[in-house]
Amino acid sequence: MDPLTHAATGLIISQLLPTPSRFWGALAGVAFAVLPDVDYFLAAWDRLAFIRHHRGFTHSLAAIPLLALLGAGVSSAIGGRG
Repeated sequence: MDPLTHAATGLIISQLLPTPSRFWGALAGVAFAVLPDVDYFLAAWDRLAFIRHHRGFTHSLAAIPLLALLGAGVSSAIGGRG
């Protein structure tokens, strides 16, 4: 899937789940859905590295816990623990 499809899927799923705020739920859904495509930033560094590594580790089952921890840390830093 391309990043737009990832974002749309995250948005749709976030609206099907109960959340305290529709806006923050949608934002979190989109953010977590595009998180596996964080390797797009490799393109700014080296286009060939991006082509070689896209859909590699960030799209693997091993990356799920690491990306979940990253997302939880960012959301905790932004939203606090309340």
